[in-house]
Amino acid sequence: MNHGYSWHVIVVDGQDVVSLQAAFEEAKQTKGKPTAILAKTFKGAGFPKISDKENWHGAALGDNAGEIISLLEEKIRMTSSVCGDSILKPTAPANILQPAENVPVKMTEKPNYKIGQKVSNGLQNNGRGLFL
Repeated sequence: MNHGYSWHVIVVDGQDVVSLQAAFEEAKQTKGKPTAILAKTFKGAGFPKISDKENWHGAALGDNAGEIISLLEEKIRMTSSVCGDSILKPTAPANILQPAENVPVKMTEKPNYKIGQKVSNGLQNNGRGLFL
């Protein structure tokens, strides 16, 4: 446990679901100050061909998709068998916000790709949404 600027700070291995779950539980029990969970991670951890490699964060998996999805499903099964199903089913947040006004949103410019074109959601799209 660390303390910084009157925050309750929890530092965890962000690749370890059990550690994350424990951090969330600790945060729920902390009263009287905000909590920050710092999860130490690296991109694509544990997945072959993309683990900690450049240009994969947010990119389509392409030919690697089948293998990586299978590995991810196995990790979920393993975590569930160790920790129980509840670890992968967080409770829904309390509905404490008022609904936002329905205000039309207008883009400043159309994105430079075609409907149906596969594009990464990474930096090359500069955060633009899809224009259909």
